[in-house]
Amino acid sequence: MMLGPPPTAGGGPGFDRGASLLGPGGAADPLPGAGCGAWRARDGHATGGEAGRGGRKSDRAVARARQAARRRTFPLINSQIIAAADTGDLDLLLSTVEAYLEQMNLVNYSTALHRLAKMAAADAEVLAEIRKHEVLPTLLASLRQILQVAGTGGAPPQCQALSNIAWSFATMQIFDELSMRRIAELTSMYLHHFKPFELSSLLWGFAKLGEADLAAKDCGAQLFEVAGAHVLAHVETYTFRCLVMLTWAFCTVGHRDAAFFRGLAAPLSTMLHTASGRDLATIALSFGTACVRQDKLFSDIAQRSLPKFNDFRAQDIVDILRSFARHGFFHRGFLEAAAAAAQRLDFSAAQLHSFICSAAYLRPRHHATRTAVIALLPKCIATATAFSDDEVSGLALAVAACFYFAGPEERAEATPAVVAEFFSSALDVLQGRTSRVSDGAVATVAASFAAACAHAPCGAGAVGALSQQAIARASTANIESLCILLRTFPSLPRGGEAKGATCEAVRVLAAEAARRLEQGEVEDRDVCLVHRVSAAFAPSALEAGDAPGPASADALSARCRAIEAAAAAGTIPALPVDLQLCSPPSFSSSRRGHAVAFGDAAPGASMLVGNELGK
Repeated sequence: MMLGPPPTAGGGPGFDRGASLLGPGGAADPLPGAGCGAWRARDGHATGGEAGRGGRKSDRAVARARQAARRRTFPLINSQIIAAADTGDLDLLLSTVEAYLEQMNLVNYSTALHRLAKMAAADAEVLAEIRKHEVLPTLLASLRQILQVAGTGGAPPQCQALSNIAWSFATMQIFDELSMRRIAELTSMYLHHFKPFELSSLLWGFAKLGEADLAAKDCGAQLFEVAGAHVLAHVETYTFRCLVMLTWAFCTVGHRDAAFFRGLAAPLSTMLHTASGRDLATIALSFGTACVRQDKLFSDIAQRSLPKFNDFRAQDIVDILRSFARHGFFHRGFLEAAAAAAQRLDFSAAQLHSFICSAAYLRPRHHATRTAVIALLPKCIATATAFSDDEVSGLALAVAACFYFAGPEERAEATPAVVAEFFSSALDVLQGRTSRVSDGAVATVAASFAAACAHAPCGAGAVGALSQQAIARASTANIESLCILLRTFPSLPRGGEAKGATCEAVRVLAAEAARRLEQGEVEDRDVCLVHRVSAAFAPSALEAGDAPGPASADALSARCRAIEAAAAAGTIPALPVDLQLCSPPSFSSSRRGHAVAFGDAAPGASMLVGNELGK
């Protein structure tokens, strides 16, 4: 049967949008294999004996012929849709779909959506046009009806069609809840009928939609539970491409079953030789986000990455390094190659922040880490104004972890010039954003500056700027930031006019701490912090080897007043840096970010990297 060329966008001369492909009676004219009796029976001309047994046989023949004609018609509709799509003309494709809408089966709907999605994937304007076209609501309504009857006859639905529909919805970010819920039901019912690629693509579609819509995520929640067990039971049948899609999909929907990810780790490792740079990053990021550590897989990813760095995007490198850091997995070769690639690639400010924080999280004192940080700091300096306040403070803390001077037992090293330059630019950035920078960011940068630049040539300008910031914020800063600043200023360089600026800042901060204690504004949970900071100014207040409880509010207030008087007299002692204050117990993840400990930083130097590794 010939359907003729696809209709034009306007239907074309003589094209009847309502005309059936099956003829006026619902069957093709003439019906293949049906004799004249069939025609007469259909048109009401059967007489005498034809109305008996012969008539019933004719009716059955007509029905069979009609079904056969329909079966032949659906592939032809598919060919019309594909031919229209191949022209690249969106209007032609939409008009073709609209013309045949009432005569489509599930496969035809799948093909229509799949071809629309392929056109939309490469062009945002095409996607916008599809979304607002009048045919889309009708297409979705008809699809819902088809899906409701799919699988009701006992035979499984077309699994490839269901997979294509889910993929198409995800690609076009069109969420039709009734359709997706029905697809999830059908998939769960007929899971064993799906080929590995069909199931992988379908689950990817659910996960992709779920990224932006919680209702879409909820639609597939039960499906992922049953699909996970099915995949593990048949994991040997899945290709590398399928496993990568599944890893990403299960991670994205928040499926945290460690057994599932462990079950995929070994098959993935054996097939990594076929992976692209993007594949390696996807696998690492998925296992990292799912909090499933697999050292063998991570080691293989690192090794397979080394010859592929020319193919990596900046985000691929960041994703792998961040995932390694989450699990405490350090690979020197990968870090060195990543740092070299980062100098060639165009890294955004956020990517530089992620890279340096992740590298510093593992082995901040390692030669490879320090070398990588020094190599990337010029980029950070050049793009300093592009960093957010939290990124500035996170970078400052990470850099301080790498170049922190632990104390007399550690040989003092001159601070690299680029580190001092970075802190100078960071302070300039914060100074230029005085009105909107958080107190926590200022306090963290100040402590980091004191830690990293203790042996750097430093003029009074930087200390003076920090002093002005601290004094301006003293009355409004939260107690954590107030304590960090109070404890940090005695650790800053004091050359020339810097000593006066330091003492004045300490005086104002100590006076404010005393005032809050006297007026009962310090909560019980923060008393320990004030005790710890104020005791540093008077070591005799702590007994050697003891970890005493906090003093009373009155005693702490008196201690802060004594610090205030000493600062006014210019007799504040020089104190070693205490970076632990950047993540004390009171700085929970809900208040300040994700607290982590740098692997080999100075003893007890537990610090806050920011939210980066906790995302």
